[in-house]
Amino acid sequence: MVLYIVRVAVFVLSIVFSVIVLGLAAYLQSLTNVELNFVDLAIATAVLTIVTLPVLLIVDLIRDGAFTSMVVVELSWLFVLWVLWLATGADAAQVSSNFFSSCDFVFSLSNQICHEVQAIVGFSFLIWLLLMVYSIVILVMAIIASTRGNSPWTSTVKRGNFLAPATGAQSGGGAAHSPIMHQHQYPPTQSSGATPPPLQGSYTGAAEVSELPHEGTSYA
Repeated sequence: MVLYIVRVAVFVLSIVFSVIVLGLAAYLQSLTNVELNFVDLAIATAVLTIVTLPVLLIVDLIRDGAFTSMVVVELSWLFVLWVLWLATGADAAQVSSNFFSSCDFVFSLSNQICHEVQAIVGFSFLIWLLLMVYSIVILVMAIIASTRGNSPWTSTVKRGNFLAPATGAQSGGGAAHSPIMHQHQYPPTQSSGATPPPLQGSYTGAAEVSELPHEGTSYA
């Protein structure tokens, strides 16, 4: 649940900052008559972010387990976005360092353009950091869940339990204890020592009968 809250916060902030970059780039394009590559890239990247991230949020709210909300799909698309924002920030930073190292021009229009470019650089790198750090965290958590025998790649951030224990851990533990119980079983007790002899003086009827005199025996 914590990761889902972080996801919503990162997406919302990225959308808001993308709207700001889109406005700055469009306004900068209207101020200059020169074709600037970083401005076109900033506009295209901002439009992609503004269009796709709300779709990911809304679809996940409406339908659980949607294809667009799968971890593998989300990570793939976020990788594309943060690479584009990194390229936008780097391109704008290069233009700023080459032509607008300091915003202390005589003409106010040049100062305004300088500030616009610096703002685009700052917001582009900020969006890049947000999306990249979030993607790395989700990737690490998904790898940890995979090593535990779970399947997080086709799950969603909202429904996925990345810190769940290993699958079959309880059944494996019970099976591991059963041989130990068999090993500790005691063998059947055997009688030690010889069989006690019969008691002396026990009555034997045959012996008494043999001692009695037979019929017809005469006594002297």
